[in-house]
Amino acid sequence: MHTVARIRAITFDSHQKAHIDKTKCVECRLYAKVCPYNAIANHRRPCINACKINAISMDENRSATIDNNKCTSCGACVYQFPFGAIMDKSFILDVIDLIRRSENNEKYKTYAVVAPSISSQLTYAKLGQRLSAV
Repeated sequence: MHTVARIRAITFDSHQKAHIDKTKCVECRLYAKVCPYNAIANHRRPCINACKINAISMDENRSATIDNNKCTSCGACVYQFPFGAIMDKSFILDVIDLIRRSENNEKYKTYAVVAPSISSQLTYAKLGQRLSAV
């Protein structure tokens, strides 16, 4: 891990006010830990905070990117991001159409499989309530 001293991303002006050079910053967040006055807020994007497997990161343009090789499609980022910038693809209309065309499961059998993301999408409901809803 990088240290603040080696990177020199923080400098002080003549009034001893700290300034962060964002072009040098690697977002190690060590500066927030060492400030004795808790004067540095440690803000991270809600989607990055929500992702427990670190599949979301920021690229060189400070844009969030999702590593689809790590992502498990749990949906936590979708529901924690306040601006709707991350969208989850819904297949509900396709499923309704399949069920209707199955003619009450006479033409072909239709089965429902609950995605793992249901646990992060319906955090207010217990597992039994979630399954009953499906």
